[in-house]
Amino acid sequence: MRDRIFYEWAIEWSDEYGDIFDIDHSDKVVPIISDRNGEGADLCLIRGQGNEYEGMKYFSYAYVKGDVLPEEFDCGSKVPKRFHEELRRALA
Repeated sequence: MRDRIFYEWAIEWSDEYGDIFDIDHSDKVVPIISDRNGEGADLCLIRGQGNEYEGMKYFSYAYVKGDVLPEEFDCGSKVPKRFHEELRRALA
């Protein structure tokens, strides 16, 4: 069965040791971007890969730094331009 790719925004809250203790997910960045205020809140775009038979097999992350989404996920795949534009509009 062929794998599919999906994308979702997430905000992760970490403690002083860098351990993630809470995560919110959304298809759009606007509902969660306002939650990112405060220390230890990281906004990221998640790229998931999988299929109905095997489930989700791989996850890659692109963390927003200085209100800028990187060009690539940590796996080396390119971040689609539509997500750069979505973030830019949400921060405007």
